[in-house]
Amino acid sequence: MVLLGHIQARRFTLQKPGTSAACIMLDIDFTADIQAIKAGKVFATKTLTSDDKGITTSGICNGPTNELLLKFEARSFWYIAFRQIPHKGESVGQYRGLQFVPTEIFGETVGVSTQEIFYDPLPVYQMNIYDSYVCATKYQTPYSSVQPTAGDFSFHVNVTIFSVQSQGFYIKNDQFGPAEHC
Repeated sequence: MVLLGHIQARRFTLQKPGTSAACIMLDIDFTADIQAIKAGKVFATKTLTSDDKGITTSGICNGPTNELLLKFEARSFWYIAFRQIPHKGESVGQYRGLQFVPTEIFGETVGVSTQEIFYDPLPVYQMNIYDSYVCATKYQTPYSSVQPTAGDFSFHVNVTIFSVQSQGFYIKNDQFGPAEHC
């Protein structure tokens, strides 16, 4: 655990293939509230947190796009993708999303066994690819669905980030670079 401000964040790291050097580092404290809605009413709620046990990491580190996936139990993933922005010098966009299979987290009663994909409609932009991004201010974002759900259920996702420090490129000695603040 790493202390950012007054909030504890959990560290997640992805190594460059074939090395022990970090290509993505993420210190984060967050919750993702997933609601199953039926006939306009909340049928069930599931909360994923950065403190959940059993979270595993995977991802890719291959140049203009690096991506870190946090895999929760029950086939749920929260991800952050770092993308170099063409024609913007050394700028980076951070894109976040959540994927889940409703029957895996709510049970068979929801009857939806396809992957649901939601994304944060407000990406973070950094001016310098060598910097980390830091925000110790709590903010909540309703994620948007990629596709409508078929059947009787719809799903809502709200993600609250209490604190975050992230870097997706040019990490040296497993340390964050200079910080760009929110």
